[in-house]
Amino acid sequence: MRLTDEQWAILAPLLPPPEKRTRRGRPRRGDKELLEGILWVLRTGAQWARLPRPDY
Repeated sequence: MRLTDEQWAILAPLLPPPEKRTRRGRPRRGDKELLEGILWVLRTGAQWARLPRPDY
């Protein structure tokens, strides 16, 4: 599921601002990309590990 720009404009202000970046762990992914991945998992019922990597 891809969010349109209009949908993202409504949802983006509801998310908290990103926390200060640390040097540990993986680099932070974009909020929109992460939310689209969560919606894909919820819609398909698939496991998080089966998420299509290049798409989400």
